This record gives sequence, C-alpha cells and structure tokens, in this order.
Amino acid sequence: MDNKILNSAIKITQQRDLDSLEFSFVSAIADVVPASKISIIKLVTENNLKITKEVISLSISTADKQEKKYHWDTEPKSVCVTSQHEKSLRSMRTILDQTKKGELTLLIPISNEKNVVSILCLNTTEAFPPYQAIIKGFVKLYENYRFVLYESERDMLTGLLNRRTFDKKLDRLLQTQQHRSNNYSNNYSNNYSNNYSNKNYNDDAPGSKAERRNMKPESCAWLVILDIDHFKQVNDTYGHVFGDEVILNVSQKMVECFRSSDLMFRFGGEEFVIVLEPIQMEKARQTLNRFRNTIEKHSFPQIKQITISIGYAKIKETDYPLQILERADQALYYAKNHGRNRVCNYESLVEDGELQVSTVKSSVDLF
Repeated sequence: MDNKILNSAIKITQQRDLDSLEFSFVSAIADVVPASKISIIKLVTENNLKITKEVISLSISTADKQEKKYHWDTEPKSVCVTSQHEKSLRSMRTILDQTKKGELTLLIPISNEKNVVSILCLNTTEAFPPYQAIIKGFVKLYENYRFVLYESERDMLTGLLNRRTFDKKLDRLLQTQQHRSNNYSNNYSNNYSNNYSNKNYNDDAPGSKAERRNMKPESCAWLVILDIDHFKQVNDTYGHVFGDEVILNVSQKMVECFRSSDLMFRFGGEEFVIVLEPIQMEKARQTLNRFRNTIEKHSFPQIKQITISIGYAKIKETDYPLQILERADQALYYAKNHGRNRVCNYESLVEDGELQVSTVKSSVDLF
C-alpha cells in the first residue's frame, strides 16, 4: 500500500498544467480508494451568476469482480447543490453522508488558501474511514501543487491565462476537434461505443456523446483577438498606473461576460486573446458585439470611456495555431483601419472580397 500511495503522489506532481492535474488527482485517488465514482464539482461564474458544475468524473465498476473498468466523463454539466454540499462549502469541512440505499458519499472541500474553489466527491458502498487520512493528504498535495501551476499559467496583473500557455491550450482544442471530426466521419456508427472496449481507462470525453448532443449545426470554436483602441494615448495622457487600471477593468469585464469554458488570455500590453468554445457564427458575432458594447458603455476612472476593436476567425482542426492567429489578426487590423470600435470576422471579410486569403506575418508576438 505504501508504494502505491507513493507512486500515486508522484503521478500528481508529474503534471505541468492544471488540466492534466485534475485527471492525475482523480486517478491517484482511484488507485488507492475503493470508490465507485470520483468527481470534482466547481463553483463557476457565468453571466454574473454562480453555477455549480461537475467538471470531471471517473466511474469505476468491477463487473467481473476482478478487473476494474474505468469511464471518464469530462463534459462539464450543471449539478444541483444538495444541503450537504452547502454544508461543506460553508464550514469548509469534510462531510460524510449516507444515502437511503446505503451508499456513502464523502465531500471534501478544496481551497485556494482563501476560498473553497471546488469539492471532491467520492461515492462508495464500502467504509471510508480507513482511507480518509490518505484522501486528505492527496487533497492537500493537490491544493499546494495546483497553486504552483496556477501561478505559472496566469498573467500577474489580470489573472487571465498568459501567452506561455496559449500553444498548449489551443493544441489540445485542435486535438479535441480532430477527435470530434473523426467521430462525425464514422456517421455515428456503433463503432464509436466500441472504440475503447479493449481499454481500462476509457477517456472518451473529447467529442463525447454528450458533446455531440449539445453541438448545433455549423458550430465551431473561434479565436478572438481584441485590442484597446488608442491605448498609447491613455498611457501618455494619464500614466501607466491608469493604463494598468484600464487593462484590469477590461479583463474583469471579460470574466463577467464570457463563459467559464471560454479560454481568456492576456498576450501582453493592451492585447487579449479569447478562445470561444464551439458556437455558431452568428452567436459568436452577437457575443463579441455585446462585449464591445459593454466596454463602450463602461465608465473608466479618470478616462471615462474607451473602446475596443475585435477580430475573430474559425478554429479548424487542420490548422496550426499561428495560422489561426494570423487570420484573426488580419480581421482585427481591418477593424482598426476602418473606424475602430467594431467586430470583424475573417471568413466574412474574405467572402466579401475585403481580405485576400494569404499567409502574412502576424503582429501577435508569440515569444
């Protein structure tokens, strides 16, 4: 048992980004605890509303009494907060509950030193007490290591993702879209459900059935580049302290206006990048225009009003990250050169003959 615990702890600390860390954390607990399901529930903010979502879960079955079968589900889904969840959140204490069917549920809050950010939920029909010390040790290790990785992935001023993480995040998204595209090409055949029949760890979350159910026709992910108009004048007139205040305000509005599942980056200076999860083109345009209007109507300290220009382009699984950036960047500079304070889509501009399909050097500095 000691070696298994040590190896599971090593598994957690081998990760180099937060997305992988959650998988390793749940997997490590599954290695040493007799649970039927392990999940992480997070409190997220969407459109200024607090929502509770199950962001990852691992179901474990032992149908043949010998070999365990694992099924991952990483499709975020809203869940109802029970009185036990609320109790765990308020008290920041571990809660052990028993259902009418005799199943035990262990709820352990996960904090970021100040607040509870998520809850680890474990379900089992066996007794938890012998394992509680091990589980709490893993939780503390996860909290500490999560803090280290979180700090390394974030921009110090805004708290948004930094550009160092962009390639990895976008590459993961491209792989997910490629996986989904391959599943579509199989015409939803029964082969999909058998793709992983010979694997214990059935990591079919990307492009999963739930994802296909929610996907609307012609939906795709979008890469967005937005830039604060005349920002140099702000710094020259009011100073860099007020300039930083503008950047901070814009980033806070981004967090309020976009979904928690959208990726938001500060690329440096007054430039931001957003990766919108798959939606239809018109919905993407409406979302971005709504955000542009929000910034235009916001009253900034001293400066009062600023505007932003936005360019966006489709994220296609066959593209390289730099290609997608170049397209969104061309759309951004079209917006800049045609009046500012507007939203422009690369594909529409090409279709209308306003832009030519060509490979140009992007002004977005990746290094």
